[in-house]
Amino acid sequence: MTGSPEQYAVLIVDRSSGEVDQLILALREVNLRVVLVSDGQKAFEACLKDPPHLIISELDLPLMDGEEFIRHLRTNTITRHIPVLITARESDLEKRLRILTLGPDDYVPKPYYPEEVAARAEVLLAEVAPIEAGRQQIRHGFMGQLNEMNLVDIIQTLEIGAKSGIVILRRGSMEGRILVREGQIIDAQVKNLPPAEALTHLFTWLNGSYWVTLKQVESQRRIKQDNRTLLIRGTELIQEWRQLAGQLPPLDTRLEASDGAGTNGHSEMERSLITIFSKPKTIFQGVE
Repeated sequence: MTGSPEQYAVLIVDRSSGEVDQLILALREVNLRVVLVSDGQKAFEACLKDPPHLIISELDLPLMDGEEFIRHLRTNTITRHIPVLITARESDLEKRLRILTLGPDDYVPKPYYPEEVAARAEVLLAEVAPIEAGRQQIRHGFMGQLNEMNLVDIIQTLEIGAKSGIVILRRGSMEGRILVREGQIIDAQVKNLPPAEALTHLFTWLNGSYWVTLKQVESQRRIKQDNRTLLIRGTELIQEWRQLAGQLPPLDTRLEASDGAGTNGHSEMERSLITIFSKPKTIFQGVE
């Protein structure tokens, strides 16, 4: 691109064809670096490993279709800000309107003129400076809210990219840490809990914030289980916690055991709850 400080990268997600070959040539003629990937799953993994400056995507894709691919892009911290130009053979007005609900930055129906797509790509890339600033930040780390990206999602993102670093979670006054080496969880720290119990506890943190710092991690591995086992358990815990939370009043509701609530005749769990709420506490504080 004329006047650009570097050669911008464009990821085309489509099956190889004469039409796509012509588009690649048109993009390279305006000095864009082009990568072609034929399915949505590989495309998403490629975006996590090395986010492109622009994505040009068909919707009819194998393994992960275009709609699911774009939803994954828009809900992931690393990829949500990458501009997306959709190309699709949709002549029906209703289908075209459905495409627009995906939130693309531009849409070009097929068959297209490669030069037109290249020109639209240049327009989108002219606004790429904020995205490039985000790319620079992502190389060193990223941050967000746990209600948008939970710990399972964060670890899966690091695993796909084989990244190493430290994940810091904050919820209220509490802080927890997870150490990751080449995408694999090796340690977890919160309160004075053993690593495995600490990780179990942190999986249930669905509110609060996170900060991921990408760096080499030389610490000793204290969690021996593989990621697949850990993430399956994490997903189960998240589902259980959401079901439980759905049956409770808002977690900031304050509770206090009544004056007449003794501990005699109650189960061990009930006696524990009476003790916990002997003084006013929110449900959240009681859970902690």
